[in-house]
This record gives sequence, structure tokens and C-alpha cells, in this order.
Amino acid sequence: KMLPYLLRNHDTSEMAIGIYEQHFSTHPKREQILSILSEYYIKNNRSDDLAMEVVELLFSLNPRARDNTLYLARLFARDGKFDSSAQLVYETVLDEEEEDTPPEIVSALANIYIKAGRKDSQAREIYFRELELKPHNTDVLRMLGNIAHSKKHLDERDIKVLSKLFKAPSTDEDFRLSIAKNLVKILPKRKNE
Repeated sequence: KMLPYLLRNHDTSEMAIGIYEQHFSTHPKREQILSILSEYYIKNNRSDDLAMEVVELLFSLNPRARDNTLYLARLFARDGKFDSSAQLVYETVLDEEEEDTPPEIVSALANIYIKAGRKDSQAREIYFRELELKPHNTDVLRMLGNIAHSKKHLDERDIKVLSKLFKAPSTDEDFRLSIAKNLVKILPKRKNE
């Protein structure tokens, strides 16, 4: 009987939260209650099992609930979650936040993409963003180096990556020789430009 009153007034007192949580246990897909609980959990930085269940369920019903999705992504990144459901959450944040994507989300996506061996343009951009955050991330450097090796035309960023890889002490001799061959091919063209 109190629920409609609490919802109408967007009550987030401790008592109201208890009532919402009870209602959630019997009606888990009521988006209005999920939104209020999510907002409360975010504000109070709750990450227990119930909070995770609520924010994950709200994400499944409404991935565009910005604060909820961002909070879920941060919790996943904090916990080192790199599975396909986490990837979907991270990519949703990336789509919504674009250049303002939190660094931990960029790092989590870079990790997922490296493990999957992704070399597409979206992955490449994430790798470059991760490299800006962590300039000595050798896994990202190697992946970008592999992508550059497969390209016919190298841009400035590719050249910088290859140069950095060439100078890195961890680069093996065969790869260093391959990099040198690639760089030698483009240097005469660049002098003529």
C-alpha cells in the first residue's frame, strides 16, 4: 500500500529502500523500482550481490540508463571481469561516452580485445587510447605493431608504434628486423613528400 506513495515521491529513505528491495524480490523486472534502487546503490557505492543483481538487471532492460551502465562497467572493471557480458557493458559505455570514457573502461576493453586477437578499426582505436593512458603497455604495443604490419599504408601513429617497438628491449630480433624492413620501405616515400 505504501509503494505507490513512495514511488510517486521518489523516496530514497532507508525504510523506502527496504520496501523497494522487498518488492524487487517478488517483482524483479519493474524498471521504476530498479532505477530507484540503482540510483541509491550508486550514491552509496554499494556493490554487494543484491546491488549487482539490480544494476545488471536494469542494464538488461535499459542499457541507456547512463549512470547505471557506467556504474556497472566500473564494478566489472574493478573486479577484472572480461567476459562477453562485461564487453557489452563496456562497449555501451564507450558508445555513450565516446571521448569521456573512463580510463578503467578503456583498459578493460583493450584487455578483452587483445585476448580475442581483435585487429579491426574499433579495437585499433581502443589500443591507441590505452597507449595514451599506459605508454609502456607492451601487449598493446605488440598488437598495434601487428596491425601496422598488415597494413599497406601506414599513418603517423603506426610509424610511432613501430619505432617504439623497434627500440623496446623486449622486442625479439626477428620482429625488430621485420619492423626495420617496413620502416625502410616508407622512409624514401616520406622524404619525397
